[in-house]
Amino acid sequence: MINNVVLVGRLANDPEMRDTPSGTAVTKFRLAVSRPPWRDAPDDQEQTDSLNVVSWAGEAEKCAQYLAEGTQVAVEGRVQSRSWQTEDGQKRYAVEIDARNVQFLKSHQETEDEDISSEVMINNVVLVGRLANDPEMRYTPSGTAVTNFRLAVSRPPRRDAPDDEDQTDWLNIVTWARVAENCAQYLDKGSLVGIEGRVQSRNWQTQDGQNRYSVEINARNVQFLESRQEAERRRAARQERQPSGPTDEPPAEADDEFGPIPEGEDIFGDQ
Repeated sequence: MINNVVLVGRLANDPEMRDTPSGTAVTKFRLAVSRPPWRDAPDDQEQTDSLNVVSWAGEAEKCAQYLAEGTQVAVEGRVQSRSWQTEDGQKRYAVEIDARNVQFLKSHQETEDEDISSEVMINNVVLVGRLANDPEMRYTPSGTAVTNFRLAVSRPPRRDAPDDEDQTDWLNIVTWARVAENCAQYLDKGSLVGIEGRVQSRNWQTQDGQNRYSVEINARNVQFLESRQEAERRRAARQERQPSGPTDEPPAEADDEFGPIPEGEDIFGDQ
């Protein structure tokens, strides 16, 4: 499977470093990346995506030592998900950027007089994985098709994280217009696809006043990577109740693809 993301943005806070129980350094910060309106989404507006970034080992120590709020950086890594249960039994789900490499572009002093909306920003993600559910298509009030599904992407252990294990990342995907219609018509649970797009964040408030934050992949392009014969064989196996595609199940709290997914505390407990 493929999972690669490249971002250019500004730090929205000072980095914070801690150590895992095994002594590995972990540094986290939030990256602000400006987002121009999506040409296939007429209701879209210019916004800023706020993305959690985590770095490990030597990269973490470097970030904690040299970065500060306002620093402009380029980040290369992968998009990963986490799910857990709080002490009071509530399920939580989070998506973050696991940074393999962080390049310093401009210091806080060099960027403090610049408008973030005028800077050149990069937000590009490439994924290869299997659908964890059948796509669901709806329409915006203006009549634009929107299709959502969840993508399962296998994740090997990190070389610099000795506590890491093989896992599956469950990532929410949203597509628009003709791409959305094609996904709804031709894809189903277990389909193998390649996705190119951007990572974006959303904030909202629930009816009971709780703040919610989620991260999803806005897909510009979805490539179908199975032949018709391969898809037919997979569907036949699925009908016979044989495992097809991801063998794990996605987090239960993410079953409603169009509903708000609560994002809980991260390893630093500040969300």
